[in-house]
Amino acid sequence: MRRFSVSELLTFWKRYGVASDECYYCGAWLMDMSPDKVTLEHIQPVSRGGAHAMFNIVPCCETCNLAASRADLTHTA
Repeated sequence: MRRFSVSELLTFWKRYGVASDECYYCGAWLMDMSPDKVTLEHIQPVSRGGAHAMFNIVPCCETCNLAASRADLTHTA
């Protein structure tokens, strides 16, 4: 699976209006969290047919990442 550089992801997110300093789902401010609590999340899991591509990867807090299988987890913006 290809690893995307931080620069590639930040450029892509900026172009498409994804806030790189907030959790894509709950809006939590990621800059206040310890680095081990900030994750990258596939919006549609690869295990369920989602692509491993920049358009399917968002910044996410650990809490939302762990809850990603919940049906009510949606983008807030």
